[in-house]
Amino acid sequence: RRDSAGGREHALRRMADRVKDVLVGMGFQEMQGPTVDADFWINDCLFMPQDHPARNHWDRFALESPAEIDDLPPALVERVRNAHLEGVGEDGEGYHSPWDEDFARKLALRGHTTSLTARHLAGEAMGDLEPPQRFFSVEKAYRNDTLDATHLLEFFQIEGWVMAEDLSVRDLMGTFTEFYEQFGITDVEFKPHYNPYTEPSFELFGRHPETGELIEIG
Repeated sequence: RRDSAGGREHALRRMADRVKDVLVGMGFQEMQGPTVDADFWINDCLFMPQDHPARNHWDRFALESPAEIDDLPPALVERVRNAHLEGVGEDGEGYHSPWDEDFARKLALRGHTTSLTARHLAGEAMGDLEPPQRFFSVEKAYRNDTLDATHLLEFFQIEGWVMAEDLSVRDLMGTFTEFYEQFGITDVEFKPHYNPYTEPSFELFGRHPETGELIEIG
């Protein structure tokens, strides 16, 4: 007879589960939502122009059947449409580019997990939320990337947000510091860094607990 051996948990899945345990311990709730979603939730709600290069057929994994979603919230669709076309506030100008609801309804594999955040903040996932709230997700996202030693077509993205009164960037830094302490990194260094979709932004560095090397950790 042939000896049988049980399978082992994949290293990335094991790390993802550990991250979940840490964030739950910090008072966060886990977000749930669809892997395949409408472009409306993936990109339009984040105010990414529909003619942005990242939204063409080369970079997104669009579905052929079913090709689109039917049940988008009409009032929110109108608000998002107006923001794209006209901007927000007295000085708003919009993007000076077209916005098509048919495109917003198209289905695709999510290119990031922020579609879950959009659904929660819009009240679509759990109804209207009142502060204080803490939510996170550790889920897969999909991008048509060039395959190499550090890039695949799918990857895990860690995402979280906090809703509360009188938050500042110091609260963000404190959250990161507490998070990394759970992994034995107790000397997090913050370097201001410009990222157009997450301003203000940081690069985070910490020392490897065994080698002492300063490495980028976030």
